[in-house]
Amino acid sequence: MNPRRLFFFVLLLALSAWGLKGVLLKSDAQLNGNTESIPQDSLFAIPSDSVAQIAIHLPFQRGLLQLSKEPDGRWLLTEPIQDLADSSSMRVLSDTLLKARTYPIRKEWENRPLKEMGLEPPQMSVDVFDVHGNKHSLLMGAMDSTGERRIASYNGKRFLVGPALLGLLSRPPMSWRSSLLFFGASALRKLEFQASPEGERRTFEKRGPLWYSQHPVSGLLSNQAAGALTRMLGSRALEFPEDYITEEQVNWIQEGQRWTLHHANQKSMLYYRGGLVLVEGRPYLFPVAAKDFMFAFLKESILLSQRMTALSPEEVISAEIRLGAKRPQFRRRSSGWSPVGAKEGAPNVNLQLERLVEEVCSLERLKAMPRPESTPIASLVLSKSQTPLVRSGLQLDLWLISGEQWILGMADEDQVVPAPQGFPKLIQELALQGKDSPR
Repeated sequence: MNPRRLFFFVLLLALSAWGLKGVLLKSDAQLNGNTESIPQDSLFAIPSDSVAQIAIHLPFQRGLLQLSKEPDGRWLLTEPIQDLADSSSMRVLSDTLLKARTYPIRKEWENRPLKEMGLEPPQMSVDVFDVHGNKHSLLMGAMDSTGERRIASYNGKRFLVGPALLGLLSRPPMSWRSSLLFFGASALRKLEFQASPEGERRTFEKRGPLWYSQHPVSGLLSNQAAGALTRMLGSRALEFPEDYITEEQVNWIQEGQRWTLHHANQKSMLYYRGGLVLVEGRPYLFPVAAKDFMFAFLKESILLSQRMTALSPEEVISAEIRLGAKRPQFRRRSSGWSPVGAKEGAPNVNLQLERLVEEVCSLERLKAMPRPESTPIASLVLSKSQTPLVRSGLQLDLWLISGEQWILGMADEDQVVPAPQGFPKLIQELALQGKDSPR
């Protein structure tokens, strides 16, 4: 065969293959009445924050799975067992139900009897109740010819739903339960701990992203302690019990560790003893790994960080010195530190402020002693905001105890340490050079 004939022969084969592919695609699309193969609208036109309850009916498998949303945002599994639902699973379910795509069915199926379509009775169904009590029902029947999609009906309209939704709705009931024991751990603001009902109460507080001990000792948690606390707050049940806790078991576990968890507007209780946990609102004894609760057994020498503050010099952008009637403020700009409201020709305080901030951020709890009961002579506020605010930084108090011996400590802690050499003099110099802030 000469080259010219060979070229036309190959071209003819290519065109024939393309045409055959088009026929096959068209036939497959026509099978479901979808000539464009583009999904239709999503299932439920309901805002996700309006969903109050979801009921999944699988009559030929396990009956009813029911989930209800609490005012605080938690989802509860109420049927076939009562427990806290897994929050990430509920987000996936809500997103899938509200945003899952639907596909057209063949036109001749639109008016066929419900029974022939497997919709009477339905093989699966989902009832979504909104906060106003309105019920939105999705009925699902027979599989289509692909074996991957089911015929469904919503508000009298028929369509197909895909395998993503079907697989999610067919999950076993136990897989919807939450294994996390500390609900909303990232939103916790305070923890109170007692080793026993009569034990001393220990208190921990979260400030920004960091945890501090408040009582009986105060200060930033060490890296080791913070890691142990994070592990405890992320602890999970090793398995899901189905039997409710008995009164005898309640009395037994309440003799062990007790944790009071403080969120923004509410608090709850958690009890731990012998590798078992009881969470308020969840009537089960959950087995856990004992090492997850080692935080409670850390010695005081390990609990606190040697650093007095978690601030780094780069984070500090404003400062205020309080010495007698003086209240000068300083701000760091791209050109360096300068007094707030300073006029042209004002003294250059950049090096002094840089040194001051560096020394404060490097302070350690060496030679610590009890905080004096007397009023501090001076105070220093360092902040991460444009205005020197304690809530976005720290306040350091200073005392003169004898001769030229100064001590300093954080305003919210019960221990102080000797001031670094030259530190009080630096405070006094800056107090004189800055302009008083209005009061």
